[in-house]
Amino acid sequence: MRPKELYSTATEDEFNNWLARFDSLEALFASRHQLHARLTKQQLDGSFIGAGSRVGPGAVVSSILMNGSIMSENRVIQNAVVGTGVFIGAGARVGEAQSMGGAGAFVGDNANLRVGSIVFTDAVVARDSVFAGQVVRAYEERR
Repeated sequence: MRPKELYSTATEDEFNNWLARFDSLEALFASRHQLHARLTKQQLDGSFIGAGSRVGPGAVVSSILMNGSIMSENRVIQNAVVGTGVFIGAGARVGEAQSMGGAGAFVGDNANLRVGSIVFTDAVVARDSVFAGQVVRAYEERR
């Protein structure tokens, strides 16, 4: 799967140009440190937080969050790439602390992960998908 299949919403020009270089999600994930080096103004403990994104209290974030995403309270997002306009509900988990050699977890633009949803490393949530308290272990799309 190519990154443009999950992430197509326009953001800052520099970010769009960087994202367009990748042919696979694995290559995108492996290069996330390049983004951190370029966009240091929007980092939070090693994460990239896009413009207009909100991170709730008690949240653990160690990932790339694109513009306009909402991360509710007490949820964990680690080693993941989260698209534009994504909502991740309270208590949800995306990714894991160690990617175990995998490519991380990916959440496409405008996805909605409601309370209690879990997205494992190497899983891909298709853009515009909605999950409510479900476990995602591979590529999944639900509307």
